[in-house]
Amino acid sequence: MQSKAAEEIDTMKQGVFSAGSAPLKRYILSQIEPVMRFSENRRIDEEALYWIGYIYRYWAYLLGIPSRAIVHAVPVEKALQCYPAYHCMGNKEAISRMTRMST
Repeated sequence: MQSKAAEEIDTMKQGVFSAGSAPLKRYILSQIEPVMRFSENRRIDEEALYWIGYIYRYWAYLLGIPSRAIVHAVPVEKALQCYPAYHCMGNKEAISRMTRMST
């Protein structure tokens, strides 16, 4: 969410959305570098990570806020704490509660 690829998606530059999912995935993977090494001690539920990525992207699209600012306001660690309670809510309600949590 803090990469050049995420910034381009936020601003919809270069028609990235019209590329389709497979080319978009290849493009994003070519633009980013791993943030931290994989560790058996630090396993995170894939569904939680998927939800966090989805909610960040929805938030950026809904409010027109760069995803970099969203991650700064609600870091992944905080979003992981929200997952158990918020993932069954509607997107707007979850975002509203996460916004209140960040202030």
